[in-house]
Amino acid sequence: MESSAGNGTDLMENSGVAETGFDSSQIIGATAGLAGILGNGLVCFVMLRYRSAFSSITNKLMLHQSIVDFSLSTVMLITRLYTPWGQFYCRVPRGWLYWGLANVSTFSLMLICCDRYVAVCYAVKYRKWFSAKRVKIGLLFVWLLPVLWQSYLVLVHLPDGASCVAIWPNDTARLSFGVATFCWEYVLPLALIVVTYSQTILALRKRLRVKAEQAATEPSASHSRNAGNKARKDPLQTAKVRLTITFLVVAIFFVICWGPTEITWLLFNFGILPGSYYASLWHLGLETPLLCINTCVNPFIYCITYTQFRRHLCKAFCGGCKSNKVKDTSVEVLTENTSDPLQSTRGKGPSTATEVNT
Repeated sequence: MESSAGNGTDLMENSGVAETGFDSSQIIGATAGLAGILGNGLVCFVMLRYRSAFSSITNKLMLHQSIVDFSLSTVMLITRLYTPWGQFYCRVPRGWLYWGLANVSTFSLMLICCDRYVAVCYAVKYRKWFSAKRVKIGLLFVWLLPVLWQSYLVLVHLPDGASCVAIWPNDTARLSFGVATFCWEYVLPLALIVVTYSQTILALRKRLRVKAEQAATEPSASHSRNAGNKARKDPLQTAKVRLTITFLVVAIFFVICWGPTEITWLLFNFGILPGSYYASLWHLGLETPLLCINTCVNPFIYCITYTQFRRHLCKAFCGGCKSNKVKDTSVEVLTENTSDPLQSTRGKGPSTATEVNT
């Protein structure tokens, strides 16, 4: 018995294509791809132009995430505008390459979750666990595992009219790969996000509470009155909190954008949803846009929540504006990952201002 199924927006994409030349999912995908190219390209431009300001491991992982999303957006745009619906097109660009890059983006986010968890909960061991060599090994697995896993699409992702579908030899194979894909692409990342960020948030709250209590016990009356404010004004701690919030928002958007598609994909493989569901308004009007938005939303999150990036973005395009000038004279740079704040200023002479990578 031959059964067919498709990954997300790939199933039933021929709905409406005969009348318009492009169906709604193609138009949405092309628009999101263009937005992802512009947004992630801008992030890469700013971070590469101001490399010294984004030299920490976390910022390098953020740059890597943007490069992956830029590549994914490029493939999305091309495969939505150019649709020959042939064997090679469905097996490689629309199948293995597209979903492989999407999976690499997910695993890159998982590595960032681990980075934030270790940086906050095990700050003393952070430099050892996230050394340059170990991060490179981690990035190797971030690329290797998804690329190998999605390689099955080269065998089963085939053209079917004006669409690409996964052709399975039987229902058992379809169900097995459906459940495995759901666990690999969504359950595993979701579990890691929940565990790491819940522990990270608890550790940050505990640390802020301890600092406030320590400041409150100081003999000076002025210290006692401003204990809470002084605890919160620790620049290194503030940097960690802000950067953690940034990537927490990124992780939340991943859960929201991928959740509906992955859940309905699982229900479809169990036979609960019919194949016609993927031509429904709910799928084309909600799930497809959400999945596409995930490739281009991160740059907007960085602009809103990441002070360091927003400041240098303004500096790149409005360097002469009075309100966007960055103090460059005798500046002390404290990165969010350093356990020794003075290490970054050795050999630079006395400092008159403090700049924190937030």
